[in-house]
Amino acid sequence: MSWHIRSVRARILVLVLVPVLSLFGLYLFTTGIIGKDALNLARARALKTATSDPVSNFLGQLDTERVYSVIYLSAPSPANLAKLRAQEAATGHVTAALRAALTSGSTLSNAPPAVRQVSATLLHDAAGLPALHASIDAGTVTRAQALTRYNKLISDSYLLLNQVILTETSTPIAAQALALERIAKSGELLQQENVLVLGDMAGRRFPLADRHEFTRLAGARATLYTQTLPELDPSYRAMYQTAVSPAA
Repeated sequence: MSWHIRSVRARILVLVLVPVLSLFGLYLFTTGIIGKDALNLARARALKTATSDPVSNFLGQLDTERVYSVIYLSAPSPANLAKLRAQEAATGHVTAALRAALTSGSTLSNAPPAVRQVSATLLHDAAGLPALHASIDAGTVTRAQALTRYNKLISDSYLLLNQVILTETSTPIAAQALALERIAKSGELLQQENVLVLGDMAGRRFPLADRHEFTRLAGARATLYTQTLPELDPSYRAMYQTAVSPAA
């Protein structure tokens, strides 16, 4: 089981990390060429600080925690609980860093109202993680309920990235960044498929409801990826077609 988890997650990581890193790289590029005066450049740097490293680190740790939470809820054993608690601690560190970045004076003073609103929503939901941890440890939350909470947090994170992209003044660059974000979201749907399968493998059952949900996620992911790929500039499109094979 442990080998299978690492193997599947390694393949999926390629699909998710490439678009996310490309998105952040593109954003860093835009902050350098679009910030024509000191005020705009300072605002771009503040927003980049609030959304790149803190959010990407949060997404990475939260995704891992989601996997271990579902595995523990499917097969509650001391070994699975130990792995989950270790991951909860790691998530706690990046959550604290995220909170510090999004509530810093420079971020609050430079972020437009829409960014401040989605930041507040993300931080509010993230503040509920300790209660979710307690519920999972005690077994008082179902697997479906836990997944809903984790998926909401991840969706909030992408919404924050989306709002930051919308502050971009260059329409072509914003369009490319939004397309990259949608491809990253297709990777997130693949992660949800992965979590569902790993949970069912741990519980040694694959109920009909999970099969229906898996089919829905697979269809949504394929549709989003297929529709978004043509929107990328040829150089970005070639990167995905070369680095991310259909077999993976």
